[in-house]
Amino acid sequence: MNLKRLLPFFFFALISPFLAQSQVTTSSITGFVKADNGTPLEGATITAIHQPSGTKYVTISKKDGNFTIPNTRIGGPYQITIEFVGYAPKTLNDVNLNLGLPFTADVTLSTSSTTLQEVTISAGANSAARAKTGAATVFNSRQISTLPSISRSITDFTRLTPQASSGNSFAGRDGRFNNLQIDGANLNNNFGLSTDPQPGGGASPISIDAYDEISVNIAPYDVRQSGFTGAGLNVITKSGTNTFHGTAYGFYRNEKYNGKHVGDVDLTQTPQTNKVYGASLGGPIIKNKLFFFANAEWENKSVPNSNTFVPAGSSASGLPSAAPVDSLNKFRDALKTKYGYDAGVYDNRPNYVTKNHKFLGKIDWNISNKQKLVLKYSDFQGSDQSPLNGSSVPNSGAGGFTIRGISGSLSRLPNNRNSDQSIGFANSDYATEHVVKSGTLELNSSFNSRISNQLLLAYTHINDIRTSPGGIFPTIEIFDADGTVPGVTKGRNYMSAGTDPFTRNNEVINNVADLTENFTYYAGRHTLTAGATYEYQKVGNAFMGG
Repeated sequence: MNLKRLLPFFFFALISPFLAQSQVTTSSITGFVKADNGTPLEGATITAIHQPSGTKYVTISKKDGNFTIPNTRIGGPYQITIEFVGYAPKTLNDVNLNLGLPFTADVTLSTSSTTLQEVTISAGANSAARAKTGAATVFNSRQISTLPSISRSITDFTRLTPQASSGNSFAGRDGRFNNLQIDGANLNNNFGLSTDPQPGGGASPISIDAYDEISVNIAPYDVRQSGFTGAGLNVITKSGTNTFHGTAYGFYRNEKYNGKHVGDVDLTQTPQTNKVYGASLGGPIIKNKLFFFANAEWENKSVPNSNTFVPAGSSASGLPSAAPVDSLNKFRDALKTKYGYDAGVYDNRPNYVTKNHKFLGKIDWNISNKQKLVLKYSDFQGSDQSPLNGSSVPNSGAGGFTIRGISGSLSRLPNNRNSDQSIGFANSDYATEHVVKSGTLELNSSFNSRISNQLLLAYTHINDIRTSPGGIFPTIEIFDADGTVPGVTKGRNYMSAGTDPFTRNNEVINNVADLTENFTYYAGRHTLTAGATYEYQKVGNAFMGG
């Protein structure tokens, strides 16, 4: 080949580590075909069929006997057949492909002066192997469905990776240095207000019932995987096949499933519930050609309110606070009568409720043996509740306050709003509404036995906005300036009502758009990959305390 024609390939192969982002959505099959005398066979036909869907991939071996089938659908079983005129065909059965791990099949074809018979073998460690691209752990669909999961989150599986120190920290790195992509779409917790690997307020935006395979890559030398110093977490969701297949499931848990005793100590069981129910369905639209998969899931969780302080004189059980009942009642009644504001209860607080529902839809289209198209859309909407901010106040450092001769700093309240000396009302708690939407379009093309291409478009929209159950009302702190409230230190706050001071105009928007182009050229036993990724992120944070 002319050297000038190779120079662009070398150039892009060198710069692609600086352009590419982690995105692995497929597998591949590589191998070498030779005759029984050791001569490489050029022009042998290699056919791989994904048996559940009938998806077919075809290529031919090159002059040196090497072949590659790129961008193959993960899972299986596959049937791989190698044929060459004058030689007995050979078939590999029960081949399963893992995400991002090439499957290697080196075969020898035999000649015979008698009638040629096909040779059929079952794939195994001796006949084929998966080529490693660095330290990686793969969880297939069977493992995902059978391994125990407590939180129904991806971290229940990734924590089993040998390099994991927790479900979201790998090789000693903070979890925010990972890169998580589902079907090629960025689904990271980009704003990083918590250690959750995904957006959605702690809930998984895509049900694990829709997961087909999870890959955890620590230090891959695949040039397509970058953008992280912790781990590259790649997830592929399920696809339809030629057989209609569906699931219906439900999970229920309450306080009865928790332990009651620790040694000689009897534990108090606090009422709580967690209900999850959903369904999946996949199958053919056109046999061997067009497939669909859909999943829908709902979750409703109720947990005890974290504010367990009760005022002096209350009949409710909880940690004692010096805030007196008569003062709290007068305060609440005055707000209701004069301003029409319901401050909520100060004891027997209702449980925190977390709700969400999620949907995923996917279309797989075998355009031809050379081109495959995948479309996916997911939609998550949820909400959760949180306690009133305990002690901080807005405008920190802006000055001080003076109440009847008692001066103090605006940077921090003397007492926590819920403490042994102070009580805040329930409607001062806040909620967060979560929206996570993502969509991908992936086109995999194999132009001939030497050239393949992957085009991936992805878009993710994330929106978190805080709301107040009592509506918008000024934050009010009542101080004991004279030291006349029993048990409350002079000059300390002892009652709090109104909207949490950091809830008004508190919103995070994160939109991420990705365009990825990977061009691959197969030159014998060498593979040259040139690619580029353009990623656009828009992050908006409205934070206007006070």
